[in-house]
Amino acid sequence: MKTSLKKLERSVKTDRTCVLIIAVIVIIGVIGTISNVVSLLSKEPSEFSVRVEKSETFGIETTYLDVNGEEYSEIFTDYYKLLDDNGKTNYQAIAVIEEIGTIVQYVLMAVITILVYMLFKDCKNLRTPFTKKSVTLLRWIAVLIMAAVLLHEFVCLIITMVVFSYASFEIPASSVFVILLGAVFGMIAEIFKYGTELQEDSDSIA
Repeated sequence: MKTSLKKLERSVKTDRTCVLIIAVIVIIGVIGTISNVVSLLSKEPSEFSVRVEKSETFGIETTYLDVNGEEYSEIFTDYYKLLDDNGKTNYQAIAVIEEIGTIVQYVLMAVITILVYMLFKDCKNLRTPFTKKSVTLLRWIAVLIMAAVLLHEFVCLIITMVVFSYASFEIPASSVFVILLGAVFGMIAEIFKYGTELQEDSDSIA
């Protein structure tokens, strides 16, 4: 029993270390994206252009954003088709909008990894995962996972309304999986709640 418990403690410690490393990587991502925003804002709008390339093999068209003649990123959204009140587009503003949305996602991911770290830490200290605090942490993780998708789109919506007077709220199909993942964490939280109640009943009997 003691050997199994020690193995479990080592496993939890390893998991905590992995989560901490992920948190650091996410924070670096936030800093890098903020740097991208600053860099984009330092450019002139005329330096931004959109380029479409067609694959000779499959005939698939891929759209890229170029900054000062150099490829900046591949385009996956329809934001770059937006026009302002004068019938003109602003690729610089759109690029900044997308980067700000990415910053929001990175920040939420950093918070999620910190909550997961706290969850593992409590499991190690209290020797049981079934506590009210664990349930609360799991619920917050579930909410933040879903919010990471919705807030990104909401931030982009607000900014596009300000810049282009355009309102459209769409959730990409790929993001539905993330929302479902958040729902799964919510269900796990309820299972932990039930486990907590059983743990409290067991402790009261003992």
